[in-house]
Amino acid sequence: MIKPTIMDKKKSDYRYTRYSTIETSHAKRYLTRLCKHFSHKVSVTVEEGHGYIDFAIGTCEILVDNHALAFYCASNQPQDLDDIIATIDRHLAQFAHQEKLLLSWQT
Repeated sequence: MIKPTIMDKKKSDYRYTRYSTIETSHAKRYLTRLCKHFSHKVSVTVEEGHGYIDFAIGTCEILVDNHALAFYCASNQPQDLDDIIATIDRHLAQFAHQEKLLLSWQT
């Protein structure tokens, strides 16, 4: 399992969290595309192997490990967390339409 880095520092700031991991040979490409896309609207930090998206309603950290992507999302309101997850799901489906990746979110 890929361990979050930034979320460890921010975990206590949020009441609700969920995560999902998925295998794909295009993990780095999807990390780059998602972060670049979201950087046009919200604050995004990208470093080697992970990205951190700071939505107004919460956060999402994306990590890459060989052939896998891990998503760690957090918010203070359950509906806001649902909105972040829906946004990530929708955009990943758009960027990974050839693979038809579906995330399975866990608490």
